[in-house]
Amino acid sequence: MHSREKGGHIMFDIILRGGHVIDPASGIDKVQDIAITLGQISALSNKITGEAKQVHDVSGCIVTPGLIDFHTHVYHGGAWGIDADLLGPRTGVTTFVDFGTAGPGNFQGFLDHIISRAKVRILAFLHIAYTGLDGAIYYPSALRIIGELEDIRRAIVGAAVNIGRQYDEIIRGIKVRASVEAAGGNGIQAVLLARQAASILGKPLAVHIGEPPPTINEILPYLRPGDVLTHSFRGPINSLLDPTNQLIPEAVAARERGVIFDLGHGQGSFSFHVGKQLFNQGIYPDIISSDVHAYSIGGPAYDLPTTMSKFLGIGMDVKDIICSTTYTPAKILGLESSLGSLQVGREADIAVLKLEKGEFLFRDAQGEVLKTETRFTPVMTFKKGDLLWAA
Repeated sequence: MHSREKGGHIMFDIILRGGHVIDPASGIDKVQDIAITLGQISALSNKITGEAKQVHDVSGCIVTPGLIDFHTHVYHGGAWGIDADLLGPRTGVTTFVDFGTAGPGNFQGFLDHIISRAKVRILAFLHIAYTGLDGAIYYPSALRIIGELEDIRRAIVGAAVNIGRQYDEIIRGIKVRASVEAAGGNGIQAVLLARQAASILGKPLAVHIGEPPPTINEILPYLRPGDVLTHSFRGPINSLLDPTNQLIPEAVAARERGVIFDLGHGQGSFSFHVGKQLFNQGIYPDIISSDVHAYSIGGPAYDLPTTMSKFLGIGMDVKDIICSTTYTPAKILGLESSLGSLQVGREADIAVLKLEKGEFLFRDAQGEVLKTETRFTPVMTFKKGDLLWAA
């Protein structure tokens, strides 16, 4: 227990009292107190005795590890990027994973101007395209979308490997967008080049699926155990469902060998219909992520708690939702020993949420509306023991 002594009494910096602690990494799912000292979790028990500079009554709330939004675009000022420090604190997200906004040619700028200055933690999957999404031209009034890998010469394996090695602690994997709008007819070749870079680095490959070519059936066999399929609950065309609403055989095989299914809601990549059909077959997302970016922050994704609330509405258990936004992403990032848990001695990244009751309407990427009676509402966010935001 890390604490201070004052006149023979145990002294903490902060105590959170009476919250329902859900920490899937530790198997904790009960009401407990949490103490914070010097930016670390210093005690966790049914009733913490001692004094604290600050005591917060969080009874009736859920207390979880700081949320990890595994698929986002937070190169603010770069292509598609939003400001993580504006969004994170008010949504309980203490760690953002930027999913390929930057490539080898512009990652240094992302690091110097955004990552190193952020209050929240920012990690990244490096785009195999040399300038990441800066190589893509996407503008609502444009006559067409120009993809970053329509010229496959932009996928430079050596450059990705060099940057990946140089910033090994921040870059947690390699990203590729294997869809017609991103790669034209080069989708499979782009996957192979990205997989080559990921293999050399010993890190996961993350593959975006969208409009074909290539089809999801063609992409899935190239994914290895621990690799990530993002936009896995997207609607037609190119969903995980066959015409009879059954999980396609390639997806069954991929799950059996340990491919990770990430949600990646975004502007166009989550369907309530697909989610319900997959739930009926016992298929849940391994990771729930918002894919928040400049074109989805105003809807339909909005943020991670909103995305999590949609899964409450289609029947996913609260504890499983918390696991998919804390422990599982930490594990896929290779950081489960430092992130995604409330164990004593860990950095005090904490989200306090409330299950708010009422009548709420949520929309998916196809415009379908779901009416629910419960949603996640952020209450407090702590990063390294500092209170970043409170409702």
